Amino acid sequence: FGTVMLVGGTDMTKVTVAVPALAEALGSGTVQTLWIADVHALAAGVALVPSAVAADRLGRKRIYLLGLIVAAASAALAGMAWAGPVMIAARIGQGIGSALLIAATVAIIRVSFPGMRSRALAYGVWTAGFSTGSALGPLVGGVLVDLAEWPWVFWVNVPILLLCLVGAQVVLRESTNPDPPVLDVLSAGLSVAAVGLVIAGLKGVAQTGTDPWFGPVAITAGVVAAGLFVVRQLRLPRPFLDVRLFGDGLLASAAVVIAVTLGVFNGTLYLLTLRYQIVDGLSPLETGILLLPLAVAMAVGGLIGPALQGWFSQQHAIATGLF
Repeated sequence: FGTVMLVGGTDMTKVTVAVPALAEALGSGTVQTLWIADVHALAAGVALVPSAVAADRLGRKRIYLLGLIVAAASAALAGMAWAGPVMIAARIGQGIGSALLIAATVAIIRVSFPGMRSRALAYGVWTAGFSTGSALGPLVGGVLVDLAEWPWVFWVNVPILLLCLVGAQVVLRESTNPDPPVLDVLSAGLSVAAVGLVIAGLKGVAQTGTDPWFGPVAITAGVVAAGLFVVRQLRLPRPFLDVRLFGDGLLASAAVVIAVTLGVFNGTLYLLTLRYQIVDGLSPLETGILLLPLAVAMAVGGLIGPALQGWFSQQHAIATGLF
């Protein structure tokens, strides 16, 4: 699990370093390049809840193995991409693979480590793998682009994920939820539409040369879909996603903080990468070195954040992070 999360963590940051090189090779415009950079996280976000339901119903090991296959195949396709739309499709596949892996891993750890202390340690190793990968990502991406070519930013994932596939097949045991939630197709569709339309609308507003009506219409449609999603969850006897949980002020505020801070972090990483390479003329390796403090700081924060809760309340830990 730690190795898979290490690879996933590097994908969060190493691909950003390679964006200028692959955008030039694929002839991608500004908005298409932005889709290439962030559609991975978008796809993972919208696929996460359906993946968790599928893991409970179909088997955690089965979904984990499927996630490894999807992630490896998508990485191979990304390295072979000959046009922007192909790269975007491959990045969507990588995001879906990540969602399958995250959902299955969380469930497998929960049932494999019944004790609170051992489970906390397992989740700590799992999180540390992702944080370490995020910290190493800019340097790894810079080395691969400078010494090889941009496709190797994706191809390097393939042999590692395939080795993890073999190991998982041997080590993991199958398990399912005896009382699994219902996979509500309409709820899944509404959640995908809500997030996808809002993001597409925001990109449309920022893009020059597009119809001026597209952005506002897409955003409005996304908000309507989100409203219909919430109404449906409130009416279902066993909701696809229990939106009532967000009535807890601490949980709701934590979700907003995560969304805002990760958005700012990823946006800063993206813009600095473009600035260093396109404006300042630095190499991908030099860019990766300059971005290391940002990525390492994120990894350190991810490791010490849970430890702070032993000293402070959750509210104080969140406030400390914001400060």
